[in-house]
Amino acid sequence: MDASLAPDRRSISGIQAILNRPDPGAGTAAVPPREEDEAVSLLTMSGDYRAFAMPSYKPLPRVHFFLKDRAVRVGMYADLDSFPEYRPATGTSGETLILCFKSRIITEVTIEGRHLWPLFDYLSLQRMPWMRELPAERDFEPESSPVIHRIAFHPVEF
Repeated sequence: MDASLAPDRRSISGIQAILNRPDPGAGTAAVPPREEDEAVSLLTMSGDYRAFAMPSYKPLPRVHFFLKDRAVRVGMYADLDSFPEYRPATGTSGETLILCFKSRIITEVTIEGRHLWPLFDYLSLQRMPWMRELPAERDFEPESSPVIHRIAFHPVEF
């Protein structure tokens, strides 16, 4: 058999030498993740308007809603109903997202704006950290940019 086709066979002592090799990172303490790395910074809200954040690469525990009156509401993804709704734009209105959070108070959240499909998709994947409302009278964003004109919270009564 051709030697180039044979599997690489190392002696036990060779494998043992690899396993016993000193770790280059040994002696340095691992840096634990900082809480700020996981938290939403209010500094993100300064500067140019963005309708929503860059999506996280992993599922998140909560989503922040930054409202035009500077109030902040938080929804826990664990409480998000598994059937969110996306309504495309019609001739008279923009796109609409409808979410339902079921905690001690069942709350329907209605989000209205334009170019909201990416937001809807990342919300359903629990990877969107925040979204931000922009008053319609301050909407000077290009028509191709995502904009949230309204975020409304309604308690659901049975």
